[in-house]
Amino acid sequence: MTGGTGVPTLLLALLVVLVVTTIVVVGVRSGRAAGGPPPTTPRRGAARELLDGQLARGVVDEDEYQRRLDALADSR
Repeated sequence: MTGGTGVPTLLLALLVVLVVTTIVVVGVRSGRAAGGPPPTTPRRGAARELLDGQLARGVVDEDEYQRRLDALADSR
């Protein structure tokens, strides 16, 4: 044996870098999927449901409810 470090050592180092990079990428992606932020676009009807809830809890009266409902309809 010659005791040189050459190609096998370089390949081993590249393999270690590849494995570590793969572990980090998979970890980051799975973390985002599990606890990432909600989608930026609200689902359809969410504003109407919020407004209905405000009316039910007495936060808005019927006149204010109707005014806001009309505003929602105009914005679509």
